[in-house]
Amino acid sequence: MRLIGAIKSDLRFQYKHGFYAVYTFITVLYIIIMHKIPGGLIKDYAGALIVFSDPAMLGFFFIGGIIMLEKQQGVIDYLAVTPLSPEEYITAKLATLGFLSICAAVVITLTTHAAGVNWLILLLAIASVSVFFTLYGFLVAAGCRTINQYFLRMIPFLLLIILPCFAVLEFPYSWVFNVLPNVAGVKLTIGAFIGISWQETLFYIIVISVWNWAIYRVALWVHRGGGDHR
Repeated sequence: MRLIGAIKSDLRFQYKHGFYAVYTFITVLYIIIMHKIPGGLIKDYAGALIVFSDPAMLGFFFIGGIIMLEKQQGVIDYLAVTPLSPEEYITAKLATLGFLSICAAVVITLTTHAAGVNWLILLLAIASVSVFFTLYGFLVAAGCRTINQYFLRMIPFLLLIILPCFAVLEFPYSWVFNVLPNVAGVKLTIGAFIGISWQETLFYIIVISVWNWAIYRVALWVHRGGGDHR
């Protein structure tokens, strides 16, 4: 099956270029930081924000590096003459980076929170938000030709996904931001640590799912030539 082959190829590519080594170091660093934070509600919020902002956003930061490397090595041009479809190419990226995000989240949570975490909600949150941020990073990297260009271009796009997350502070009309995938993701992740109603859980999952479907369609359009992805 081509998709399985693409996933294996992406795993080898990411391992070869040190993505797993870098993220192992980052994960250990976060675990050390979390053990320095006193227990209670503060640690719950800190754990939720770390799990959301780092493993969940892993795809956004790594996908740019992966695409830039593929462009420099001619992988993108090679794919144009292979039977691998755009759906399979993008899905392989989502699967491998999503797997790494989930592994990091699980390791951080297991080593810093012994109990009290709703694992089902946490895994749903990390998996769904990882998909969004990977696709979001894919679109940001589409028109870039160098890694430095990607890093410069991602700054305003990063602000667009970080600033709305301050809606968790519950200022007037902050509920309006709940329809954004990043806000829904951070609230769902926090809910996994401190508790959340099933109605809110369902609402946030629907919000992220709708955004994921929409951005996936855009990513396919770009990869098929609708945008300057080369």
